Amino acid sequence: MILKKLCRASKRSIMGIMALAAVSSMVISGCGSNKGTVSETSTQAQPQSAAAENNEGSAQEQKVMKLAATLMPDTSPIKCLTDMSVKLKDETQGAVDIQIFPASQLGGQRDFVEGVSMGTVEMCIVGVGALESFEPRFSIYGMPFLFEDNDHLYKFYDSDINQKILQDFCDQKGMRVIGLFNEGFRTVWTKEKPVESLADFKGLKLRVPEVPIFVDMFTTLGCNATPLPAGDVYTALQTGMIEGVELPVSSIVGGKINEVVKYETVTNHVSGAMVVLINEGYYQSLTGEQQQMLLAAVKEASDADRANMVTDTEKYEKVIAESGIQQIIPSEEMMAQFREAMNGVSEKYFKDVIDQETIDQIRAMAE
Repeated sequence: MILKKLCRASKRSIMGIMALAAVSSMVISGCGSNKGTVSETSTQAQPQSAAAENNEGSAQEQKVMKLAATLMPDTSPIKCLTDMSVKLKDETQGAVDIQIFPASQLGGQRDFVEGVSMGTVEMCIVGVGALESFEPRFSIYGMPFLFEDNDHLYKFYDSDINQKILQDFCDQKGMRVIGLFNEGFRTVWTKEKPVESLADFKGLKLRVPEVPIFVDMFTTLGCNATPLPAGDVYTALQTGMIEGVELPVSSIVGGKINEVVKYETVTNHVSGAMVVLINEGYYQSLTGEQQQMLLAAVKEASDADRANMVTDTEKYEKVIAESGIQQIIPSEEMMAQFREAMNGVSEKYFKDVIDQETIDQIRAMAE
């Protein structure tokens, strides 16, 4: 009789352990269990995971997040995100505190993405090209001459094509894109000699981001393409390590690079798409209400960045003119040669990543 009671007690214990294990497996679930939209356009609350529900009772626990960036403090994305952090901390009564670290204080973009992946950095804002090694489809953003202007880029941000990429990235890599920003289209800046034809690229020591497609783009043009972190550009130009750089005007003025270059060739070869990433495990540790407030705050900051793109560009162009930089508008012939030279790069990077039908759909968004 005693033996039967012990057996029944053991069975109850085992069943209890199995139930606890089932609950635990729900708590640690991440992107794969959350199929909500991950774009900056979503202001509705994401479906709460078990982790978030389990954390409702500790809503007053302070969440301190580092947001790393290479951008300078006076660039639009950083100003908008800084305003956002102040407002969000106030609205949550100090429960959510996002601390912004601009100007490469915490390293380069590759460091940031790896940090968010491992959870050593909670958040970052990086150029989309920095994500290509994690998800090849992000290289679409860096396809030369794919996007005609900022409005075209914003339509792609909100498209089903992009939303699918973002959701798959979250599910597979444990990093959630919660905002899409715009640094502006990239142009070519040189220190000594102007780039007025395709031949002028030959032998030019040009700094490019630490992203393979950028290296190949300008190597194809005959440049000595030199990958460097953004924080090293000013000194590298001063010392002669590089002779030029390709960056949007916001980064030129923000990094005071206008002090050490003399020429701008307006190529607008690649968009300046940037993403705000958060570690998915950390995101799931927020309460449902905190998640909703964070998404809404980043959406507001992104909208402000879009508005700033118009007024800030005018301001930056004035600074460039006052710096005495000579602006070169390429001829139609040069741009045609430029586009043709990039076709080989596009073929190399995109033939196995994106089909022609999808490319045509993206181009059609400009209409």
